[in-house]
Amino acid sequence: MTQVVKIILFIIFCQVTAQAQEVTIYGNIYGKNPIPKYIYRLYEGSKLDQQQIVNKRFSFKLKKEITKDISGSETFIVSDSIYKDFNALNIAFSNGDINPNRDLISVIIDRKNINCSIDNDTKIIYVKNSILNEKMQKIVAINREFGDPLLQTDNSRQEEWDRNKLAQYLIILNNYPQSLVSYEMLLSMIANPSFYYVNSGHVYKNREQILNTVLRIDTATIGSKKATLLYNAYDNMVLTYSDKKNALFPLITLTSQNNKVKSLKEVSGNSNYLVIDFWHTACGPCRQQHPEFSRISKAYADQSQLKFISISMDSKMQDWRLYLQNHNFNFINYWLDSKQYPAFQVEAGIVSYPRYILVDMRTNRIVNGNIKIEHLTTLLENILKENS
Repeated sequence: MTQVVKIILFIIFCQVTAQAQEVTIYGNIYGKNPIPKYIYRLYEGSKLDQQQIVNKRFSFKLKKEITKDISGSETFIVSDSIYKDFNALNIAFSNGDINPNRDLISVIIDRKNINCSIDNDTKIIYVKNSILNEKMQKIVAINREFGDPLLQTDNSRQEEWDRNKLAQYLIILNNYPQSLVSYEMLLSMIANPSFYYVNSGHVYKNREQILNTVLRIDTATIGSKKATLLYNAYDNMVLTYSDKKNALFPLITLTSQNNKVKSLKEVSGNSNYLVIDFWHTACGPCRQQHPEFSRISKAYADQSQLKFISISMDSKMQDWRLYLQNHNFNFINYWLDSKQYPAFQVEAGIVSYPRYILVDMRTNRIVNGNIKIEHLTTLLENILKENS
């Protein structure tokens, strides 16, 4: 983890002394870019509170309180788009419409009334008479400008960076078990790892360490209601990011390139197994791995038991179509209507991309729901041997 990120976290976890009180956040938005219509508050890991921006101004009244030696934080997004729930927001994030490093706006709650201004061009928030927020926003600005040096110099080390970043987060969270920010950050990271640029696969792989951190959070300080939310979020994370072996695959319908809507059974035809690549056009790793998926599908072209397809999770069909017009694939492409996404996300556990899944179409059950591209050939060879 870079020194910049460490400094940000150090500042966020600074302890603030204040009397218990409800909080009002109000302010204005300015900038050269057109002022967005809405501002969204993200809270409890996966909830949204929407306010309309009127005359460049907004306000939120929170039930949240500040107690002695504990500081909390709030996170916002401004947008012209209407997101009716967090799933809709998650789709926008997956499609690249929202960039967490660029668009998330955070403020530390250190007083009863937060008077702030948001620069719509830089997405930096300025809080009047708050040294703590002033320091944090300066560091956020630097972090947004320069990003992470490791990623800039060697993209192949992305996985190592993800792993190290998660480890550093857990160390810091373990050091501040009585901070509301620890609770809020842990809850959000478990529910939506990508908002902290943490790979969901690493979150699941390190679930025991995360559970230890969850159990360290001071229940007496945060209260039983918040503790229950945190425990439930952890249970949902384990369920969502597991490999889903032997789980029933959701009954979805897919749209083909010639606008025909088909069931999964119609798509698979007489093949016993369906190898599915879930992706979207704004996903860099998805595009990078397409040639390898294409190579593997060609290698098994004579195996009637196997059928390879690609399913786009783009919220807009036209984005998917435009991309396919400019790229050649030797495997079949379909589009999943985003209306099916919320239920599908929970049942199949597909919340990060690319995701490769093997489905036994004879039973409609998942053989493996989280396959690494480098392990796909070995898995398929074993399947073919078992069925020879």
